[in-house]
Amino acid sequence: MILLALAFLSALPQQSPEAKPAWRRTLTLVNRGDAPLPAGVQVSASMPERMLDDGDASDVQVIYRDKPIPTWSRGRELWFRTAAEIAGGGRDAGYALRYGGGKAARSPGDVFEFFDAVPGALDPRKWEWSADLGFRQTARGLEVDRIPGGTNEYAPSSLIPRVTLPAGFVFEAEIRWDIAANVAASFALRADLAPESVQDAGTRAKAGALAKRLEEDDIERREEAIRELLKMGADAVPALLEATRSKDPEVRGRAAQVMSRLQEIEAPPAIRTGLSTGAPGDGNLDRIDWLGRSRSVLRKSYARSAGDTLSIARAEDGETILAWTRRRPVKVPGKVERVRIDFWSPAAASTAVIRIAHVIVRKYVELPPVAELGAEEAIR
Repeated sequence: MILLALAFLSALPQQSPEAKPAWRRTLTLVNRGDAPLPAGVQVSASMPERMLDDGDASDVQVIYRDKPIPTWSRGRELWFRTAAEIAGGGRDAGYALRYGGGKAARSPGDVFEFFDAVPGALDPRKWEWSADLGFRQTARGLEVDRIPGGTNEYAPSSLIPRVTLPAGFVFEAEIRWDIAANVAASFALRADLAPESVQDAGTRAKAGALAKRLEEDDIERREEAIRELLKMGADAVPALLEATRSKDPEVRGRAAQVMSRLQEIEAPPAIRTGLSTGAPGDGNLDRIDWLGRSRSVLRKSYARSAGDTLSIARAEDGETILAWTRRRPVKVPGKVERVRIDFWSPAAASTAVIRIAHVIVRKYVELPPVAELGAEEAIR
């Protein structure tokens, strides 16, 4: 009997003397809008710092009607989806937060349209990327440590998430950078807008044939093709983009140069925000924004070794906010086809290190619900 009792006691879970007692708090979501808020909308709730260890909410679990729901945390911030529709001006008090008992299960893939903390190798099921980019995987995120020389903001190398975009979305990336003083390197978040007109088969064929002539050894035939491509304007862009993906580096370079000249004449509409060194030797980085056809530059805004969260918020009606610029919303017409992270450098940039973490795409909500925390209750 004594041996059995000892065996039974040793099988019981051992509570660490440092473990905090668990608690539970009710959480009410309040819909501030007049229209119903559907189920599946991403919501964030911020935890009071005094209730957490080192401001970390990683062991807080969100519960809805006594069932855990997928959750993701960043510092004191919790993200989850609404589990049920909330009527216009209504409230849903069916949520609760449970704290204690170790790290809670995290399911960011079930919370967001796209999520990747990229601590390991790039997953080809989640990403496509330019073959000439150099990557280094670290525990703190993915580091881009080689940007091909000769690229520019009109024909960059890109890292593209494989995601189906909702009509309104937020594209966000946490980025840190360390760019040496003698290096010119740039990066930006970008949303490509659909062309304003649809090409017919004849136009596509003509542009494709002209872009094919960029492979020719005859300089005169190449120059003639370039002149014709520039005359075609925006209709030449799809064929030139395809040429920038050629296996032949000379063809890629020629196509990039034509793209640069073409887009300086008439840039296709896009949404972009990022940083550029301008030229080697510049002290700080310039912030470059692009909304529709309008390009703006804020000189010497960031240090060469720093970090920030970049974000493009896009409402269904075309209203756009580049969050880190704190600019007022601007309407940019056109449907977004894809989002991406661009990198470019006029010369080799082997001493530029750009680290990316927590790339997120989620739905845009004009009036997200307010999260109200209830009283703390001990769990015994």
